[in-house]
Amino acid sequence: MQSTHIKPLTGVRFFAAAWVVLHHFHPWMLMLCPALKWCDGFTKLGYEAVPFFFLLSGFILSHNYLSDYSLAKHPRFIFLRFARLWPVHAVTLFLLILTPGMLAMNGDRLKSLVEELLMVRSWFESTAMWNAPAWSISAEWFAYIFVFPLAYFLLRRIRSAAVLAVLVTLCLAAQTSPLRNYIPNRCGAIFFLFLAGCGLYQLRRQSTKVPAVAIVNTGLILFAAYILFNKYLSEFFLYAAFALLIFGLSYERGSLARLLSTRAIVYGGLASYSLYMTHYVIMQTYIGYTWAYWKTIPNLPLVFRLGILLFIAVVFLGAAVLSYRYVEEPANRKLRGFWRPTKTVSAGGAVGATG
Repeated sequence: MQSTHIKPLTGVRFFAAAWVVLHHFHPWMLMLCPALKWCDGFTKLGYEAVPFFFLLSGFILSHNYLSDYSLAKHPRFIFLRFARLWPVHAVTLFLLILTPGMLAMNGDRLKSLVEELLMVRSWFESTAMWNAPAWSISAEWFAYIFVFPLAYFLLRRIRSAAVLAVLVTLCLAAQTSPLRNYIPNRCGAIFFLFLAGCGLYQLRRQSTKVPAVAIVNTGLILFAAYILFNKYLSEFFLYAAFALLIFGLSYERGSLARLLSTRAIVYGGLASYSLYMTHYVIMQTYIGYTWAYWKTIPNLPLVFRLGILLFIAVVFLGAAVLSYRYVEEPANRKLRGFWRPTKTVSAGGAVGATG
């Protein structure tokens, strides 16, 4: 297993997680500052950051594990992924139980709670009952257990860059086709994207001399085109943009790669999983305790409303940093210690936690 961080791909996770937060907080953001309606086209599409994470997850986990992977090592791989995912997931679930309106427990809630704790709810249900973003954690867990070994068998003997490029393209196209509906419930949202990410990494290994900056710029152009014209374009264009960005940034060249490699942004990327998982808890708590006052918000002076917006942004970021520093990393290290490492040093991927 490798332990080398690809800094631009760590840094970009922060912006992807923030995009999800903007999407979920969008109605209250507009209530506080209606002038932000100009960015509706971007914030309303924040749910598309999740497919980006699925694709990135396949790429980074292949980078970290695939060269040293075998079926015999699959149990250890799964345990290390559990150590990365479960602690923050469990803590946010516990905090949500304590929020207003969540304490009432019935048979359905208890069943869903067990499914969430086991990270399998998305395997059987398409609705969220607790931490809404956690559906993607179930999907990631499905990919770790079943899709990663499949990618290993499919890709390990392919040495042709052209064949790999075709396979990645076909997987991206399959994700926008009815084929995904044959995968159980919401796990279909990750299946082909995760495979594409694994194939993209194998393509990266085969390709050393490429115009990385031009590839990144092409990805940015496709991304902007989809944001502006998504009513007329297939999601394939967006997935292609994501693939080009991941592939190009992995070479760590150009101004965007340098920006994403700065210390603060890389740290934000490391804390992105905690940001992704805690922001909904904060929203539920904040809205639950203050909902009666929201109808007075539009009557407040703009400076107060902007102050509230800034305060909430600080709370989101502060909670993510605290969760990363005092829950995610310590628990991950502790759990990994239960499975004594072999000769190589392991490296740390989920939605927001790819790495």
